[in-house]
Amino acid sequence: MTDPAKVRGETLPRLRRRWLGLLGLGITLVTVAAAMFAPWVTPYDPLAQDLSVALDSPGLQHWLGTDQLGRDMLSRLIFGGRVSLATGLGSVAFGIATGGTLGLLAGYRGGWVDTLIMRGCDTLLAFPGFVLAAAVVAVLGPGLGNLILAIGIRAAPVFGRLARNLTLSVRERAYVEAARAVGVPDTRILARHVTPNLLAPVLALATLRTGTGILTGAALSFLGIGVAAETPDWGTMLSLAQPYMRLYPHLVLFPGLAIVVAVLGLNLLADDARDAWDPRLRGAGREV
Repeated sequence: MTDPAKVRGETLPRLRRRWLGLLGLGITLVTVAAAMFAPWVTPYDPLAQDLSVALDSPGLQHWLGTDQLGRDMLSRLIFGGRVSLATGLGSVAFGIATGGTLGLLAGYRGGWVDTLIMRGCDTLLAFPGFVLAAAVVAVLGPGLGNLILAIGIRAAPVFGRLARNLTLSVRERAYVEAARAVGVPDTRILARHVTPNLLAPVLALATLRTGTGILTGAALSFLGIGVAAETPDWGTMLSLAQPYMRLYPHLVLFPGLAIVVAVLGLNLLADDARDAWDPRLRGAGREV
């Protein structure tokens, strides 16, 4: 029979670790749901201006107040979540599609292919991420598509290195060697034997990089080189609020909190996913 005391001894430390992950999951789900259903849950048009209520403090009519043009802050925050999530998820998707694919190829093929791809990754990693993204946006011009591309270019070598290192380990396993020995095509080996072993760590990193993408996108928009100024975006809202922040702190407080909470939720979720999918960390947790 199972010892109840032993079960409690194993369960309580696991629950103490997982509650932060559940908190991160809850924050992320709320953020995603609000962004998805923004047209139906926002009380006002985020672009509608009404100077008669400009710079109103939070109240019953406008729960989070209004900005300098009389636009509802709550509506702009919810629609701004759409832009921020699109930036984070889009940049991660680009990074996985390009960097992850090239890293998979480098790790499996080896030789000059590996050397060429990894030197390209090293070149991109030599630049600070924010500086590289800012330079790309400055060349291409502002806009959501260019913002996603700029941040995705910086994310690509990160996913490339992870995919390459994992592939180097997986390709030496017995079932991969057996598949090669019986003449299974490389494409099928990659699809059925190598790629499934990469999904868990890549998804954990993708969750973390989504938060990084949101933060970088907000910073670039704050500097005026992200999305267009009229687009509801958390970074743009912070930038436009600068002249009024001393007298009307709600203009800065709510967009800043939105960025912090969204990124915190993703980071907590990514940390929990890493602990759940890494058997070494699970084993360490049982020994606590």
